[in-house]
Amino acid sequence: MGEANTRKNLPKVTMEQVAKHSNVDDCWIVIRGKVYDMTNYVHVHPGGWLPLANMAGKDATDGFWNYHPAYVWKKLPAWHVADVIEEDTVESKLVSKHRALGIELEKKGMFVTDMSYYAFLGARILSIFVVSLYLTLKCDSFAAHCLGAFVMGCYWQQLAFVGHDLGHNALSHV
Repeated sequence: MGEANTRKNLPKVTMEQVAKHSNVDDCWIVIRGKVYDMTNYVHVHPGGWLPLANMAGKDATDGFWNYHPAYVWKKLPAWHVADVIEEDTVESKLVSKHRALGIELEKKGMFVTDMSYYAFLGARILSIFVVSLYLTLKCDSFAAHCLGAFVMGCYWQQLAFVGHDLGHNALSHV
């Protein structure tokens, strides 16, 4: 999920300078050593203003990488205002390993949606729904109706997982 740097001769800044832009009225964030001025975007951010306000004046690489699909990375150059002086970036071994692992998994295609999984999941959820309807509407015993109600609860619970994935753009990535 890299980005092409389309601007040249951008200023080099320290993390101390970036830290001075740490509120919603003056919001700079750092992603992979590049500084982005998000001041005009804070209040229209689809995830709300709080995540940007929280990361204002800081390195937001990991949070950004974890919550944004590839198409958002392509929009970043519009806000690129500076680069962080390389010697000023400090990463712990854990953070370095985490970022390296993420890049490796990305190269292997581990973040690409397998639609056949969702086709199978849809068929499974539909079958649960059909079983619950059968037990509730076609059977006469009280036990079958109770089991039908339980299976219907399982249907809704499984459907909630799909809603969760949809909420995180895991299916469409848009």
